[in-house]
Parts: sequence; C-alpha cells; structure tokens
Amino acid sequence: MPSAPSSSCPTTFRRCASGGCPRRRALADDTEMACSIARVPRTAGFDQDALARSFAEHHDFDRGYGPSMNRLLRLVRQGEPWRDLAAGLFEGQGSWGNGAAMRVAPLGVRFAADLPVAAEQAARSAEVTHTHPEAAAGAIAVAVAAGFAARGRAEAVTGAGLLDVVLDLTPASKVRAGVEQARLLLDQPHVELAAHTLGNGRLVSAVDTVPFTLWCAARHLDDYPAALWACAAAGGDVDTTCAIVGGIVAAHVGTAGIPAAWRQRVEPLPPWFFGHAAASWSALARTLPGERHPCVCCGRLVHDRPPGSHDICPLCFWEDDAVQLRLPAAAYGPNRISLVDAQVNARDIGACTQRDLSFVRPPQPDEPVDPDWRPIDPLRDRFEDPDGETDARLPWPTDHTTLYWWRPTFWNPCGR
Repeated sequence: MPSAPSSSCPTTFRRCASGGCPRRRALADDTEMACSIARVPRTAGFDQDALARSFAEHHDFDRGYGPSMNRLLRLVRQGEPWRDLAAGLFEGQGSWGNGAAMRVAPLGVRFAADLPVAAEQAARSAEVTHTHPEAAAGAIAVAVAAGFAARGRAEAVTGAGLLDVVLDLTPASKVRAGVEQARLLLDQPHVELAAHTLGNGRLVSAVDTVPFTLWCAARHLDDYPAALWACAAAGGDVDTTCAIVGGIVAAHVGTAGIPAAWRQRVEPLPPWFFGHAAASWSALARTLPGERHPCVCCGRLVHDRPPGSHDICPLCFWEDDAVQLRLPAAAYGPNRISLVDAQVNARDIGACTQRDLSFVRPPQPDEPVDPDWRPIDPLRDRFEDPDGETDARLPWPTDHTTLYWWRPTFWNPCGR
C-alpha cells in the first residue's frame, strides 16, 4: 500500500514535508510481501505453503529485505523446507522482527467480519517466516487493527476502540504490554514522547515497532497523511512503521483518503499481483551447465544468474555477494566470513562455516566444477585492500564476471 515518502534522516524529512520529494518512490519489501498476503488467500485459500512459495517467487533483493530474510527466501526458492528454515533462525529462537507485522494488514481486512479468525490467520501467516511468539503477537495486533479499521466504512469506530479490540485478541506478550502503554498514551499528542516510550522500529523488532504504530493509527484513524507524517517524524524504521500504519488507516479511509499526489509518486504494484502472466520459479527449467555461473567459493556451476545476484550455493552455502567477490579478504557482508577463509572451509568440511553444514547437499552430476576455476592464491592474485580508502577505488565494472580472478578477463585494479 502507498506510504508517505519517508526517511529517518531529519533533513530528508523536512524536504519531503515541504514538497521536495522525488517524483517516484520505489516499493519496499513491506509492500512486496503484503501483495503475497493479499493475493494468496484470494487465489488458493489461506495456505502456508502457497504463501511461502509466493514470498520466495516474488522476492526481489533490491527491495530492502533484511539479511536473514534474504537468505531464507532464497533457500525456499531452491527447495528447502520453509518450516525448518524459519524455526532455525537466530539459533533456534525464530525471528522476532517486525517483518510479519509490516505485511499483514491485507489479511486483517479480508477477515474483518470475524476478528478472532483474523488473529488466528495472522499468526499462521507470521509462522511462515517468523516463528518467535513476539513476532506472531505483532502480526496478530496489526491484523486485528486493520480488520477493525475496515469496519469503519460501515459502522462508527474510534482509535480507543481499535486499541481495546487489539488488547482483547493479542496474546500475553511484550507486544501486548506495549499496546497497553499505547492505550494509556492515546490522549497525549506528542509523537516524540510516544516514540520514546513505545519505540519507533529502530531495533527492527515487533516489540519495538507495533505498539507505536498502533498509537499512530489510533491517533490519526481518519487522516492518512497525518498518520504517516507522525511515523516519519519519529524516525527509526520509517518504511516499516509507515507500511503498518498506512495499511491500517487505508483500511478505514479507503483509496480516496490517500492524497492523489502520493498515489502518483509511488511505483505501481507489481503485475503479478493483478494476475498477469508471470513465470514461476518452480516451473522454469534449469539452464544448461554451459549457461550457468560458478559459485566463487566451491567453483561448481550452480547459479543461473551472474555474480552479485546474492544467490546461495546449495553445495557450500556461499552467498554470491559482489562486494566480497571484489574484496575476497573482507569478512563483512552477508557471509560473515571472507571468501578466502570460506574456500578453505568448503574444501575441508564441505561448507563455508560449521553452522552452514545443515544447509548443504552433495553436488549433482549436472553441477560440475568450472573447468578453469581455482581457489584464490594470495601470492598470485592481487586484490584491493578491504580496509583501504573507499573513495580511492575505481568505479565498479558493469560486467561482474570480470571479477572472476581465474579468467583472462580479470579486472585487476591493483595492477593498473
């Protein structure tokens, strides 16, 4: 759903508030996942497996997903069971982030006529990616709020009534305790105080996000712009807080309550949401080995996309990150280990790290090693210093395959 052009940067916020925002704002992960939430129940009944497939099929790395969600969805796309992956996050605790809450408003609207069912289905939607009880509580609270708000098109509803219903249906949790605080703060108008007391999403957790967003929605249930500007003014995880509040308030005011200028500035919803033909990853035939790209860690031809696409190797669990390909001695990035060290581990134990062993499988006959691939040789291969001055580096090559050190086309900026 459209949200206010927003940023946690005060300068950007002031510029946007005065009308100086860019003409077109890209959709974020919040909206992309909300589209799956909205579409799956309509096309197949509420099916957790179908929802997991939709999340994975339409996952776009550039939409701003968090590292753990990027990895989980790529693995689901590669055929790994979503239940095991979701339950295994954060050392078996499951994710308690705000991702399940940020996407769930359409589900609440769908079940507006029966809010206890909305709560039950919200918990099931959360479980696909977020198994921690606090994440489920956050999703329940937002879904119930959106469903209650949607009733306002046919009956009188109030912000206080919204919070009361949420408290009735949200299970005992830190999220619910935060909503209780939001109810106590409802009559005070200061967004800074509310954000200081309830959180503003800065910790990216359901506990730190949902109570404040429900306060914003309840305070501004009839005023979509005011609700979203309150989120933007509070800073923190602004795109997520705006997505949650926007979903709840839009359920009440409808499209007519969203400024036309905002609707014109937001990227259109993806074509697949409307049922247009879109190739399913599960229906695509694998490319031939000669058309694939190698995993730079183990050398096997497993990737259908060029380097830097953030695909995960099913054989060693290396995430194909272009920065770590360019700076193979760097231990930062999605893999949390340098490419040089990961290659040693892949050779010795069969995975990039010990913790990745449960995610890898043996190679298939059609997954040979690239004939010319070899591990990095620190004495032979010259790379940039990962701790060097960023501003002094050359621009990125347009063809990331020139970062393959074993090929004659290797882009060796250190030798220039």
